[in-house]
Amino acid sequence: MDRNFITKFSLIAAPQQVFPLLCPVREHDWIPTWRAQIVHSHSGLAELDCVFITQSPSDGDRTWVCTRFEPSRVIEYTAFSTLGYVMHLTIALDAQGNGGTNVSWSRRFIAVNDEGKAWIEAISSQGMTEATGALAKLLDYYLVNGTMLRA
Repeated sequence: MDRNFITKFSLIAAPQQVFPLLCPVREHDWIPTWRAQIVHSHSGLAELDCVFITQSPSDGDRTWVCTRFEPSRVIEYTAFSTLGYVMHLTIALDAQGNGGTNVSWSRRFIAVNDEGKAWIEAISSQGMTEATGALAKLLDYYLVNGTMLRA
């Protein structure tokens, strides 16, 4: 079983400003609940084959690998969850004529066992759209203000 979710939104900043923030280390700057532990990175930041770990009761412990890294254009991560699924995340950036960025945030979930299948079946399209929308709001706020939006 697999399911795909794609959310599109716009940001006020150019792709060159957005892309560096799509990094497990830099996400600590703009996502209040984000906690990532870098396991492997030559630069200490996102790069091809960067590996990091996140822990979440709702999403399971995930081991992430950066599988595509094209600065200011696209970044992809594959995450393996202890809850029996794999998530492939693709974030594509496209420059707008006004200096902003169009973003396509795509998640594909693939079950690897019955627990993962149940987890994926429980995902709602609305919930996924809302979760991505919340991230978009946090990212846009950071790009405009240079500080994290706090609840």
